[in-house]
Parts: sequence; structure tokens; C-alpha cells
Amino acid sequence: MKPVNNIEQSITSMKFKTSPALDERILSAAEKELIQTNNTREDENQFSREKVRFIMKLNWIKYTAAAAALIAIIAGVHFGYKRISVESDKSAPQKATSETKIANQDVTPKPESSRKLVPLDFQLPKPCFESTPLNFTRIPNLKKPSGTPRPPFFAPVGTVNLSRGRPVSSSNNKPLIGKINYITDGNKEAADGCYVELAPGLQYITMDLGEECRIYANLFWHFHKQARAYYDVIVQIADDADFTQNVRTLFNNDHDNSAGMGVGKDTNYIETNEGKLVDAKGAIARYVRLYSNGSSANTLNHYTEVEVYGLPLPHKITTQEPAKSLTPKSTPETTSVNQDTKPQPNSSREIVPLDIQLPPSCFQGTPENLTGIPNLEKNSNKPRPPFLAPVGTANLARGRQVLCSDDEPIIGDIEYITDGDKKALDGSFVELAPGPQYITLDLGDLCPIYAILFWHYHNEARVYYDVVVQIADDADFIQNVRTLFNNDFDNSASLGVGTDMNYIDSNQGKLVDAKGEIARYVRLYSNGSSANDMNHYTEVEVYGLPNQKK
Repeated sequence: MKPVNNIEQSITSMKFKTSPALDERILSAAEKELIQTNNTREDENQFSREKVRFIMKLNWIKYTAAAAALIAIIAGVHFGYKRISVESDKSAPQKATSETKIANQDVTPKPESSRKLVPLDFQLPKPCFESTPLNFTRIPNLKKPSGTPRPPFFAPVGTVNLSRGRPVSSSNNKPLIGKINYITDGNKEAADGCYVELAPGLQYITMDLGEECRIYANLFWHFHKQARAYYDVIVQIADDADFTQNVRTLFNNDHDNSAGMGVGKDTNYIETNEGKLVDAKGAIARYVRLYSNGSSANTLNHYTEVEVYGLPLPHKITTQEPAKSLTPKSTPETTSVNQDTKPQPNSSREIVPLDIQLPPSCFQGTPENLTGIPNLEKNSNKPRPPFLAPVGTANLARGRQVLCSDDEPIIGDIEYITDGDKKALDGSFVELAPGPQYITLDLGDLCPIYAILFWHYHNEARVYYDVVVQIADDADFIQNVRTLFNNDFDNSASLGVGTDMNYIDSNQGKLVDAKGEIARYVRLYSNGSSANDMNHYTEVEVYGLPNQKK
């Protein structure tokens, strides 16, 4: 008990200069601290203010509280100093151990919560009917069409259709009508030659996205030329082609388990031009499988189009040497800006041919009236060789904002340039004023760009002059400007003498290899054509990968 006596003596020997006002402040502070502590214990919350004040007015309580406060201050200074020292040590670079190296190689992606959410731009086919036919009223568990447009579906910026042109396999190796690749060819219209018909009974199709991706939505059309309800519709995703690893069911309207994959809780629905949209909630998978078991019309199975919207995952860590950057070396001033936002070249991805959808051809060969144009590239009637790019490469320009040096086009709207319609027809192109003009596309983020494909006007043979293609990091084309194509042989556009050849605008468009350069903005110049001094654009496509570093 000797230590206790020493503490009591020390406390009682302390001398405090006090006053009624100071006493009141001490009592109030102590009262507040006790009440806050007691709030966590319901049975102690019944102490009244008067009881607390009574206890705190006892002299030995005053002394004990004062001593405790003094000890807390000393301890706080001591441990606060140690905390600062520890934090300073943590901020210093540390050598990686074998354990930390393994931990850092975990490639399980995190949710894309930091990305801005935007509405997905679904391109819907034309509707073929309205309302619910009377003969459908007896289908059990049927969801009636709303008759109003579907609400916007939000997904992270950069989300694209990953299934476009991807390989499709089927439980029915020999379709009765059409080809399996129709399912991912981009044509979703309700017309002959746009759909595939599979054998009767339970059938499925499987799509391979090429690698694991984060999936946000599945949108598909069976056959919407007439009102039908397809049965036992099941949508699953998995990590392997055989659907044995990490299989997850996203949609199931098989109410009686006739497909043998469990009783589904989703409703039957009527096929419309809007398709069936299934929320995948950012699930990660490589393979997507859809089942069906006939329809209200017959026992056959049909698919017009399937779209899988998502984002490629960040690359897995490999032992390969990092690819050489295609951008200028960073200086000390630019390193802090570039290190978190600049995506890296995708050298570890599988390289596959881009599935470029071309409009119909309007002419062949090189017309005689164009043979006298200097430095003219001969027009080839042969298909262009496949253009190879990393898996997941998609058209990033579709539906993106376009700016123009001509604020008021003579014909058409600027939005035509990225609306997906590349046919050389009235209402599909924009005509700009005479003389040098340019258009600028904003991809919304810094992205690796592999190809730029564009059509000026290919309804008839023409050569457009002073065609220059540039990319940059800013909308004013001041920062990190790079020229990818230039056929201005006399520098009439004042952007430098070009070394590329003139060419004839055709249905194949002009394909410019961007070699994985990283940029946000794309700008195209022209200065009239061999037909007249006007400038035209039908469509511009920019193929690349969304920035995965944000």
C-alpha cells in the first residue's frame, strides 16, 4: 500500500490556483467526459446532472481528476512523438520481402467505385410491334411490356461492348438458319439474315471475351420481329469454357426447373426491340452463356444479337520486361502528373484482328478523272489485311462529343460523325464550309489508341486534300501533340509538309495506325476535295482501350 500512500500524499500536496469560474469549467468538462462515456451503456445513462455534480464536488475526486489529466498529457506527448516517428518510418521506401512480392501480385481487381458513372449508349434496332398481344395473356409469370423507354443504365466511364466480334460456340453445331457469328456481328435488326435459328429443345450459346473482364450488363435479342416469349431463359457467367469454375447465374426464368439448373425467380418477358437487359453488377468472368428452350411461337431457339458491356481488367503482373513507352520521357515536373493517370501499353494482352464493320461499296477501281492527282495511292479492290490489336480493343469514339472549326455545318449535324452510321447516304454525313477545317473528338480520358478509321464521303470516288490526323492530351492541342498522318505535300495547312500519300475515299475508309499512343483528344483536318472545296465527314472510329489506371 505504500505506493498508494505516496500518490495520495502527492495529490494532497498539490497546490492549485483556483476560482469559482475555474471550478465551474473543470466540473463542466469532467461532467461532459463522464456523460459521453456513459452514453455507450444504457443502464448508466440514467444518472442525472445533479448526481454527477454532487460526486465531482468531492475534494478527493478533484485531485484524482487533476492527476489523471496531468498523466494523460505527459503520456500523450510521449506516445504522440513515437507515433510521428513510426509514421515517418512507414513513409520511407521499404525493401520488398518474398511475402510482400507475392501479396503485390494479387491481380484480383477492386470494384470500379472511383470511376464516374454514366448512362450506357445502347443502340437499339427499330421496333416492329406495340403492346402485348392477346394470345400472350395466358403465359404464366409474364411481365407486361411497359410501353415506355427503358430507364438509363449506368456504368463506369469507358464501359464498352466486349462481345462485338468475339467467338461464339453453341450446343447446336449446325444451325438450321444463319451462322453462329451473327450473334456478335453488331446487326440486331429484325430481318432475314440477321439471326440464327437453333434446333428444338434446350440449347445454349457461349461467348468467350478473350480474358477475364468486369461485366456490368448483358443485353440480348432472341427474335423481335414479332411478339414472342422465350422459355427457360438463363444467363450464366464463368471462368472457364466448360462452366465448371466459379459459375454464377445472373438471370433465370425457368419456373419449373425444366432445364435442370434450378427453379428461377425471374419473370417471363416478351421480346421487343429493346432486348433483354440483365444487370451483371460488375461481376468478373471470361465466359458468358445463354440458355433457351423454345418460345411461345414454336420449339426452335433464336438469337439475333448478344452484347456484353464491361471493362477489361488491369494486366496481370508478369516477368516480362515492361514495354517501351510511346510517350516522351517524363521530366521531374511531369512525373507527378503522369504517374497515376497515364495507362501503360498493353504488351501482355493477346493480339487479335479488329472486327471492323464496313459499309457497302459504291464503286470500284480508280476513276479516270482522278488519275492526274499527284502522289495518289492506287485504289485496291481487295479487302484490307486484318488489323491486329490487343483483346478488348473497341471503338472509343462511338457517341462521343465532337467539336468543329465550323460552328454551323452546311449539311447535317456534327453528331453524325460518331453515331455509328457510315453508309454514304443523305442524312449520314456532315458538310463543312470550304477551306481548311477540322473536327476534334473527346474520348473522355487518356486512352491507348491503336487505330483511327474514318470516312469523308465515299458515295462517289473523291480525293480529300491536306488530310492530317493528330492526337493530344488537351482540347486546344498544345500538350503532347503527335501527328499520325499527313498528306499535305505543300504545307498549305501550315502543319508541316506531309510524307503520306493522297488516297481515294472508299467504303473501307482510311485506316491510320496509332501504334498504341496514349491521348484523350483526336483531331482530323481536311481542305476540300477533288470534287469541290467543301469538307465532309461520314464517320470517325477510334479503336483503343479504356484507361484502367483511374
